[in-house]
Amino acid sequence: TTHHLLEASASHQISYTFTDISPFFLETARETFAQFPFMEYKVLDIENDPETQGFLPNYYDLIIAANVVHSTQDLQGETLPHIRGLLRPSGHLLLLELTNQSRWIDLIFGVTQGWWRFSDAYGGKLRNLRPDHPIITASTWQSILIESGFAQAEFVSPDEEIGSPLF
Repeated sequence: TTHHLLEASASHQISYTFTDISPFFLETARETFAQFPFMEYKVLDIENDPETQGFLPNYYDLIIAANVVHSTQDLQGETLPHIRGLLRPSGHLLLLELTNQSRWIDLIFGVTQGWWRFSDAYGGKLRNLRPDHPIITASTWQSILIESGFAQAEFVSPDEEIGSPLF
């Protein structure tokens, strides 16, 4: 995701902060994206207050989260409020997440550390948010994004509960 975005943005004046929970992946990214001088690399554990980790509140115009938010423990209680707090009032979240549970995905990722670590089965405003699986539907994402302070949530999704897909 980052590689494609950087290629599309390279001719524009932007700043791009690449974050990861692991310093190892930051170093790998630093080597991979060395040709992009506008990059900054910072450790971020989105389950903890970003401000205590050196991030400015209401600072970012765009946050891109590609298949990482579902792996956090508490979407409504910690993760989404922390993401929202990093965005400027007119900022946007580009969220790429699976929205359909699949046995083959479980076979691939189900043995990785963190896949089953969610703890918000009965948390937040929605009861049984994730009772037995980390993947939630697009309509559930829409509900919890709105409840977490995002002004609106639009999807490109095959989930018919959301309405007609945009593609």
